[in-house]
Amino acid sequence: MSFSFLTGVSVLRGGVVIDDRFRVVRLAGEGASAEVYRAWDIESEREVAIKLQPPRRFESTATFARGGEWIVDEASLGDTLRGIPGVPAHIRRGSHEDRAYLAMDFVDGILLRELIERNRPLYTETAVSVLAQLCEILSDVHSRGIVHHDIKPDNIMVGHDGRIWLFDFGIVSTCEDEEYTGCGTPGYAAPEQYHRQHHQPQVDVYSLGAMLFEMSALRLPYQEHSGRPEEQTEQFPPGSLTGMPAVLRTLGTAMVAFDPADRPKSVSDILAALRPLLPTSATPPHPKAPQPDPAAWYRVPSDTR
Repeated sequence: MSFSFLTGVSVLRGGVVIDDRFRVVRLAGEGASAEVYRAWDIESEREVAIKLQPPRRFESTATFARGGEWIVDEASLGDTLRGIPGVPAHIRRGSHEDRAYLAMDFVDGILLRELIERNRPLYTETAVSVLAQLCEILSDVHSRGIVHHDIKPDNIMVGHDGRIWLFDFGIVSTCEDEEYTGCGTPGYAAPEQYHRQHHQPQVDVYSLGAMLFEMSALRLPYQEHSGRPEEQTEQFPPGSLTGMPAVLRTLGTAMVAFDPADRPKSVSDILAALRPLLPTSATPPHPKAPQPDPAAWYRVPSDTR
């Protein structure tokens, strides 16, 4: 979800209590489909995040209802996704003043989008650490029969300890609807998503590859073109990837292959290719490592995380 601070009458005031349980602290941000609030769970006495459907403005009743369904769809995946490290646990769903909401674990950190914009391009160990953590998360997600369909920096957060968190699974159910053509985000969506052939993990593999190029080379596949990419469409202008480490360029090129059959078969295969590049506890931090630093996650022994 892409966040930007906003002002307006729709914003809930601090102190408002939702469902006699969640006391709003403040607005955290806003995306196209939801407002996100920091809140206090009175029952469990801990901080949570509240994803709240925006108020109805000029859209039709059917369109407004559909907006609420996206949040409900995401909440319905809660039990399936429960226990996956890097996926915030869902706590409760409901309605506040006719607006659907979802309460979930609160993650204190920044959007990956912001980290990229602050540090362009990301150092190799940073980009590799982001990608590896996402592969670890998606390995569990895919093993449960779920494909995210919308992997992008706006749906990923970096915790202050360097841990990566993946959000916004609401589009999953939408993408299973063969009548829906808006699945995914241009630039990150695999070519087959434009043809509504997008239910395999290779869709997420493509999006991860697109992010790898964005983090390392500051460009996305087909960035020079608009509309649906075709097999003969050039992905990158000649010479535009020369500054990218060869090992990442080779891996990324395979990940964003036009034909899904030409991509790595699973995120586990990608993770195996990345392991030799990951930092360890014996690896000193980069002198100009970003803050927060995703590579820091791998400098901590796995049994103490």
